[in-house]
This record gives sequence, C-alpha cells and structure tokens, in this order.
Amino acid sequence: MLPFPPERPDHSPVFVWAVQQQLLQKAEARLGTKDPAKEVYQPTFSDTGPCIINTPELDGARADLSRNAAGYWPTTVYELAHETVHLLDPIPGATIVLEEGVAEMFALEMVTTLAGEVFMSSLPSYADACNAMKKLTSDIYGAARRVRETCGALSRATRADISHLFPDAAPVLIEALTSQFKRV
Repeated sequence: MLPFPPERPDHSPVFVWAVQQQLLQKAEARLGTKDPAKEVYQPTFSDTGPCIINTPELDGARADLSRNAAGYWPTTVYELAHETVHLLDPIPGATIVLEEGVAEMFALEMVTTLAGEVFMSSLPSYADACNAMKKLTSDIYGAARRVRETCGALSRATRADISHLFPDAAPVLIEALTSQFKRV
C-alpha cells in the first residue's frame, strides 16, 4: 500500500504525479507500453472528471479527476488507475465497451493493491463492461495486450478484429465489446 501524505490529493500534486507514474508502470507491465508519440501530463481535478483530456495537438493527454477524488486518496487511486488505461493510447471521442472494461478492472485492482480498499464499479455500465470482458477470457490483461498489439489501441478494435483474435467468442459478445460505451 502507498503511504499517503496527510494533505488532500488536490493539495499534493507531487504525490499525485508519483502515483500517476506508478500506475502507468503497472498498466504498461500488464497491457504493453503506452503510445510513445503521446505524452502523459500532470493530473488535474475538476467538476467534469473523471475523464482524460487530450491536448489540442493530440500529442498527449492528462487525467482529469473528480472533486470526490480531490479529497480522498482511495478515490484518487481508483479514478487515476482507470484513466491511466485510457492514457496508454489516448484518442479523442468515445471509447468502446472493451476499453472501459479493461480500465475498470485495472482500477478496481489498483485501489485494493495501492490504497487497501475494495471498491465496486461506480456505475452499472462499468460493471457490465467488466462482465463482458470476463466472458471473453479469464486472461483480461493478456487479451487486452493482444488487442492493443493488433489494433494500436483498445478502442480501435472492430468486430472483425475481435472475431479474429478470439474465434470462439459469441457474436453477441463481440458486438457488445466493440460497441460505443455509454456511461449510465
């Protein structure tokens, strides 16, 4: 577990940045290296987080965390871990269910590992995305690594890509995993 400072996360940018770096290392170990053409920038906190914010030039992105995360370290770890998966290959626009499932599973693992807390998915759509990934394979990270190696980014995976990589997957599952994620 991490030794969190006594200050709130939004008053500890150096420590938040260190957490970001540690999460990035753990994500890369599980999912493969981040896009080398994209820079990861210092996380921020706002009323619109959690999400990633791409630079105008699309040469990098940062995690923008919620006001809830601003005051509570375990929530910072959870949100930052989830967004770190998106930061591996930041793309503008919506993601697909497959990417959200991987991001959510990584976030749930990291909040337990680094903050010593057990969280549940914040919304049913995230739990559904995790369950879809579990139906695809028991090796979620290995599968995600294969998708990234083949497609360049999790959210670039098409039905044809998933059918080719996972020939035993049911067509309805492939359709669900490659559909646009709706946060509900």
